[in-house]
Amino acid sequence: MLEEIKMIKLDNGSELFLRNKTREDLELTHEFYSRMPQKERELMRIDVSDREVIDSRYDEIEKGNAERLVAIKEDKIVAEAILENMRYGWLRKTGEIRILILPEFRETGLADFIAREIFLLAARRGLNNLIARVLDQETEKYQTLKKLHFKHEATQKGHAVDLHDNTHDVHLMTFSLSKMWRDMEEAIRSTAPMG
Repeated sequence: MLEEIKMIKLDNGSELFLRNKTREDLELTHEFYSRMPQKERELMRIDVSDREVIDSRYDEIEKGNAERLVAIKEDKIVAEAILENMRYGWLRKTGEIRILILPEFRETGLADFIAREIFLLAARRGLNNLIARVLDQETEKYQTLKKLHFKHEATQKGHAVDLHDNTHDVHLMTFSLSKMWRDMEEAIRSTAPMG
């Protein structure tokens, strides 16, 4: 859970707030999804036009299986980041992330801010790895994840079905938090003065 509301300044100079999503954000969430481009909504994992489905996602937050952050600008959600993990079994140290940003905020550095917070949340949960799943047509999202140093691991041919029952390939991308922390420790050690 994000410890506090954070004010962030974007590359374009505008300011917004990053905070945990709450059940009180339901109406703002519906508005956020309605402002996403129609083509992108049709490729989302769930039908975001179905209010019941959106509302039910809060149960996962309350059970502790997911964390959701929202970026707020002028009392509107402009981005959402989701971190989910099973907590049990083989993948208990792996979290899945999704980052959704309105088009007008995509070239502002917002993805970097949100990813950094997700990485910190994942570290607090003791996760070692992150995964992201991207459909073949989500090229912009794929490129954003590549910029965030996610690595393409596999392509699952025809594994996803969109709202119109069209099949899509799913790209599985991964990020090693363990490696990131090791690399940071090594960088600190190599720059520390010899005593």
